[in-house]
Amino acid sequence: MSSQSIPHALNRYSLIGSLTIAFFVGMGCPIQADQTMPNIVLIMADDLGVEGIGCYGGQSYQTPNLDRLAAQGMRFEHAYSQPLCANTRLQLMTGLHNHRNWISFGILDPTAKTIGHYMHDAGYQCCIAGKWQLQSYDPPDYPGSEKRRGLGMHPKDAGFDRYSLFHSGETEEKGSRYADPTWMEDGELKTASGKYGPDMWVDYIGEFMEQERDKPFFVYYPMALPHWPMTPTPGSPRWNDPELRSHPDTANFPDMVRYMDECVGKVLAKIEALGIADNTLVLFYSDNGTDVRIRSQTVHGEIAGGKGSTTDAGTHVPMIASWPGKIHAGVNDTLVDSTDFIPTLLEAAGKPLPATNDLDGVSFYQQLIGQPNPESRKWIYSFYDPRPGWDKDRFGFQVSVRDQRWKLYDDGRLFDIENDVLEQSPFLPHTDDAQTAAVRKRLLAVLETESAKRVPTIHDVEHSTDPHNFLVVDPYTAPNLKGRKAVRGDWKIDNGMASVTQDAELYKKYNNHGPLMLYEVPHCDARVVIDVRPSSCRTVVFTMDAEEGGHAFRIRLRTQTANESTKPSSQIVTYAASEAGQKAEMIVLSGGDDVPKLVDGHWSRIEASVVGDTAVVTINTKTIRVQHPRIAQPKKSAKIGFSFGSLDIREFRLTSQPFFDSLDNSQK
Repeated sequence: MSSQSIPHALNRYSLIGSLTIAFFVGMGCPIQADQTMPNIVLIMADDLGVEGIGCYGGQSYQTPNLDRLAAQGMRFEHAYSQPLCANTRLQLMTGLHNHRNWISFGILDPTAKTIGHYMHDAGYQCCIAGKWQLQSYDPPDYPGSEKRRGLGMHPKDAGFDRYSLFHSGETEEKGSRYADPTWMEDGELKTASGKYGPDMWVDYIGEFMEQERDKPFFVYYPMALPHWPMTPTPGSPRWNDPELRSHPDTANFPDMVRYMDECVGKVLAKIEALGIADNTLVLFYSDNGTDVRIRSQTVHGEIAGGKGSTTDAGTHVPMIASWPGKIHAGVNDTLVDSTDFIPTLLEAAGKPLPATNDLDGVSFYQQLIGQPNPESRKWIYSFYDPRPGWDKDRFGFQVSVRDQRWKLYDDGRLFDIENDVLEQSPFLPHTDDAQTAAVRKRLLAVLETESAKRVPTIHDVEHSTDPHNFLVVDPYTAPNLKGRKAVRGDWKIDNGMASVTQDAELYKKYNNHGPLMLYEVPHCDARVVIDVRPSSCRTVVFTMDAEEGGHAFRIRLRTQTANESTKPSSQIVTYAASEAGQKAEMIVLSGGDDVPKLVDGHWSRIEASVVGDTAVVTINTKTIRVQHPRIAQPKKSAKIGFSFGSLDIREFRLTSQPFFDSLDNSQK
């Protein structure tokens, strides 16, 4: 897909949710306010897993206001987010999973219907205050940023009557979210020397609620706290020294969590002071797990933050709901996903979506009021890919479906989360017993059904031949791409996938070589990410060809079926120098049990970072480091091929971005 086609592609999102839009048409938009409609306040923390709150067993931080809210209301044991903020925020804003709403990191489709639009159409006065980061994200020097900068939705167009938001424009102009903050308020860019950003947003929300106390209002408070940079709060002793107010240190994290709780307390106190608590539904949620630099004590032991990870450490988040007289105190084990808030809030307002709506969310309103709900959520589907976006190239596809106990990835790994919360011991198809086979069958049916709904990711498909700043991003949404050669087979490239089945005659014609996807781009150091699904293949091979001829680096992956475990091992290799016309000697750098096989019929991710004479390879979750002088050769192309059977490729990325083995410490 060319960059020129992106605006046209965006328009297709306007069709999503047309059934729900039609629900409001004919009734008038917005619907006349009903004075019996509850006020609704939705608060979302930024980077806080369940271990950060006392009522969930956390012991490291002071959260008395949230603990009291949970004691008086309902605490959900199985609320989950996406692993990073933008992924969760887009789902919450649209009610759609990311495989149906994604453009790039920090970009909300400007044609989308948001939670603000839904609530406004239902008759609410709407306010949003806190963090936005949905209009623009990439810095100007990031490859491809010129195609994405400013592409997203401005808060003035998001359905909210009032807004006060950090990071409403370009990343380099966002300023501080904490000490001496910069923010956009109702169209005016503001700064406040000596002030603290979260205080400004709490005050703004309080003023809005006071002004609209006689009308039903909806407040969405996407907090900045306790996201990095971890700087002193006005409650910290270091705040008294202006020189230290913007100095980041993880030692400030407990103060930030405490201040986050105080901000929640101030909003709750304002609701009480206005005398509207009995008609106000308050919900507290979080956008992802805790920062990876943080370790927290809990009643279950120490927990390491897992932001960015698809495990519970990155996705298990708090969800607390309170509504005096309507919600009885207790704990609920219903599954809650970030797509569920739009249908839940509309049902709470007495304006439920029609049964034939096109959203992915499922209302949990009946659970809030203690009523049985046969339509409650039975599983959570996750399509996680935060690319493209600055510093996001280290991530790849993670597609999964889970219930309260089990979680299945589309690469075939099945985990018993109840007994393996960090996902360290997968069940694979060839190791299934009767129980896991039944679970796999049930969850795989969901995976296949939901994945088929995918709207192809609108990556900027680029191809540069500059060896120092190259980029190949091929999501297989366009049949042709400069530099791509799909050869030795009848390749089908459409709807986010390249697929081919080996042809026996062509295999003979090409001297027993199977189909090949080749990208001609000169490079030296590089990072590659490829998602493949073999079916009855013998071997899948990724190769970097040397400029002087031959192969500089190769990953040879054998496939394994459910009833076949003795096939020859996978290998990572390079090749010795050879004279013209002579066959080069293969040098095995790693093999045997160290290099995993691919699981037949399931998606696998191949990642490799090549820097000088060293390569770090990850196959799904297994990482191997190899080293040899021949790896450092200048390279002219990269390619993936296979022998026998068929192969699907879901994405191919070759970039000059550096390799990261964990989330970095940059201020994002």
